Amino acid sequence: MVAKELAEDEDNKTDRYLVVSILEALSNISIPEDWEVAKAVVVFLRSALETVDEESPFTVVTLKLAINVTNHESAASEFNHLTILTKLSTSISEAFGQAQRDVEHGNPLDHGYDQLLLLLGILINILEHCSLARESVDSASLKQLSAIWAKNVSSLHDADSVGKSKLSVAFGYLAIAVGYFYIITSNRLEMKHYDNWPGTLQLISTIHDFIGIYRTTNAKVDELEMLVQDLRLLRSTENFVS
Repeated sequence: MVAKELAEDEDNKTDRYLVVSILEALSNISIPEDWEVAKAVVVFLRSALETVDEESPFTVVTLKLAINVTNHESAASEFNHLTILTKLSTSISEAFGQAQRDVEHGNPLDHGYDQLLLLLGILINILEHCSLARESVDSASLKQLSAIWAKNVSSLHDADSVGKSKLSVAFGYLAIAVGYFYIITSNRLEMKHYDNWPGTLQLISTIHDFIGIYRTTNAKVDELEMLVQDLRLLRSTENFVS
C-alpha cells in the first residue's frame, strides 16, 4: 500500500507530509474502512512522536490524523503498542511540564498546549476503544501520568487566570486517561501505593466535573459516563470489602 510504504520512508519528507495531509482531510469526513490505513498512521505517529517537541507541520497534522483514526474500536487496536503508549506518556509529561512553566512565567499557552490536548486525545481514544491497551502500559508510564494528575488535583479549582483555566482542562483530560488505567486491577493495586495518591473518590469527582464542562461543548459523553459508573462500582466494591 502506498500510504504504508511512504510512512516507512522517512527520507521522503515532502511526500509523507502530503499523504498525511490528505489522509487527515479525509478522516475529518469519514474514517476509512481499510485498516491498512490505520497501520500506516501508526508508523506516521511513531515518527511524529520522535519530533513532537519540534512543532513541525508534519507532527501537527499527524497528531490530528491520529486522533481521528483512533476514535474507532478496530483502528484503535492497531495503536496498542508499548512503544506508542510509552512515547505518548513521555510526550504528555513533557508537554505538561512546559505548559506549567509557561503559566508560572505568565507566558501564553498556544501551540504547545494545543499539541498537549491532541496527545491526550489520542491516548484517551486508544484506552477508550481498546481495552487491552489499558493493560499494556508499562509501570513507569503509569506512574508518570498518575503522578502528574495526583500532584495537581488539589489546584484544579484554583484557576484564577486564563492559563490556569486551560491547564485545568488538560488535567481533566488526564484524569480520564488515569481513570481508564485505574479500572484494571493490576494498575489499581499499583496506583494505590503511590505517595499522595488522592483515592478513587477524588478520581471520580474530577472526571465527573470534567463531564459537566465537556457536555456544554460536546454532547457525546456516554463513554465518559460509563467510565464514571465503572469507577463508582469499583469504589462500592472497595467499601464493601473494607
